[in-house]
Amino acid sequence: MKTIWGLNTLIAIFAHALLLLTQCKGNQSLQDAPFKSPERVYRDAMVCPRGIANKTGGIIFLVHGASTTGANTWSGSPFNEPLANSGPGYDICWVNLPWKGLGDIQQSAEYVAFGIKYFSSLSHASGNKINVIGHSQGSGSSIQWALTFWPSIKPLVLNFFSIGGTFQGTIEATPMCFLENLWGGCLPSPLQLKPKSKYMKAQNSEVDEHSGANAQVKTISIFSIYDQVLQWEGGEGKTSFLKGATMLNLQSEKLCGKGHVVGHLGIVEDMATLKIIEAIIPSSNLITNELESFDKSNCRHLVGLWFHLISRWQYVLKVGLNFVIGPARLHKLFKQYAHLRVAEEPGLQVEYAEEPKSFFVKIHT
Repeated sequence: MKTIWGLNTLIAIFAHALLLLTQCKGNQSLQDAPFKSPERVYRDAMVCPRGIANKTGGIIFLVHGASTTGANTWSGSPFNEPLANSGPGYDICWVNLPWKGLGDIQQSAEYVAFGIKYFSSLSHASGNKINVIGHSQGSGSSIQWALTFWPSIKPLVLNFFSIGGTFQGTIEATPMCFLENLWGGCLPSPLQLKPKSKYMKAQNSEVDEHSGANAQVKTISIFSIYDQVLQWEGGEGKTSFLKGATMLNLQSEKLCGKGHVVGHLGIVEDMATLKIIEAIIPSSNLITNELESFDKSNCRHLVGLWFHLISRWQYVLKVGLNFVIGPARLHKLFKQYAHLRVAEEPGLQVEYAEEPKSFFVKIHT
């Protein structure tokens, strides 16, 4: 029997093929990026200072920012023992990112993605789901990139708390890189944090709901209008803004008010920041931008906070020196003057669609 291919039949076949192609691209876009190092490398970077006791609240995973380590950021902060002993009790763990977080943020995100997978598998009391808290680049870049390009980890996160997060990059990276280019070149992560960098364009492509411009999990972004690194925040948190996240301004009248002067390092040492997170972290608690039930007495530790920061002068000094000197500075100086060129931003390990369509991502293996 002879088959006759009419115009309507051909159109139907073409439409079906187009649908299959779109579905295939959609499936590919939701694949996890690869882990490029052996598992032991990632596991060696994970630290639980008091071990894992299967506390009722489960594991809280802490991610530090640039120019520091997990121990330097978190061990002396309220997010270590005070948070561990609050509410139902939590097991506190953190990661030490390579190059003190000053290397390629895409590599740092691998450690974060692994940490979320690893610690969720050990957090039996909370149903193998964990809370994640990040500071600065650690939240706005490393965690957000991990959630975007390792989509399988999203169901493993109960809450993502960003403290002074660099979701939109920071203009401070430009003068910093200008100075560093005078003696060896800028380090990778400051190059990536420039608002118009290839990295920030990929993270904030806004193509659809799967892109990093949107909250990928329940996200709470806490910020300070006095943050000297995230310029300029303003009352709405312009630099730490993430579409779909709950934005909490420490200086709002419902929280601590404008007299609560806390900067970029101080915000992660602030008891008020801790108390906000403690009020939200139980999954049954609703979130409002003002936290109507917030106890303002939590803001009265400001003098103690500044004395605490002064007592941690070695930590503050290390952060500054790491930014100025950074890892492998002598090697960078040699390369700059041997080849007469400054460092460039690391290449992207993904390809992304810039037009508003399905968020198609091609992973470079």
